[in-house]
Amino acid sequence: MGAAHDGGYLLPDDLEGIRACFSPGVSDEISFDKDLARLGMQVFLCDGSLEQPPKTLPNMDFMPCHVGAITDADQMSLHDWVDSRAPQGDLLLQMDIEGAEYEVLDALPDATLGRFRILVIEFHQMEDVFDAPWLTRADRVMDKILRQFRPVHLHENNYDVPLTVGRLKFPTVFEVTFLRRDRAFSPDCKIKIPHPLDQLNAPHLPKWRMPEFWNA
Repeated sequence: MGAAHDGGYLLPDDLEGIRACFSPGVSDEISFDKDLARLGMQVFLCDGSLEQPPKTLPNMDFMPCHVGAITDADQMSLHDWVDSRAPQGDLLLQMDIEGAEYEVLDALPDATLGRFRILVIEFHQMEDVFDAPWLTRADRVMDKILRQFRPVHLHENNYDVPLTVGRLKFPTVFEVTFLRRDRAFSPDCKIKIPHPLDQLNAPHLPKWRMPEFWNA
């Protein structure tokens, strides 16, 4: 869904019945959101760096605000945003907020997280993996997600130079698609990296492969 390269994401074929998508951090790339809107979903967008994204569709609602861990004069928490906007039924979250995803998800109540059927999250700052406080929060967020969701797709973002540790290379930014566990009907399914439909985020930059153990 979305653009062929940056701005496009792989989703499980389980979109029917999802009532709305919440998409914080849109910038001026909303091809993914438009594809979902064309399927009939209500799409909620927010970005504090924009006055208005380009050429939205009638069922797209934009809020010029950042999403954060709390609601104050400069930002709105993801819980408050969902609580004030979401219709009844399953939701979809597509999040690309440049590193703020950890604090936002850390503060999100489990019940609100469970309203989403699918999560598509771009995780940043993997260069900080050896920083103990950062790793503690990142581990806590991943554990929180994995209690209710299973990863169904993993894609490295090739915009940044990979982190090299010995003979291994890791992405500093990667995209993960999660499916809520009550919708994941095949517990033995393995993630294939790369997926045949994967495209480079940046076709003009070098391509590199993730370590094989990421398939485990």
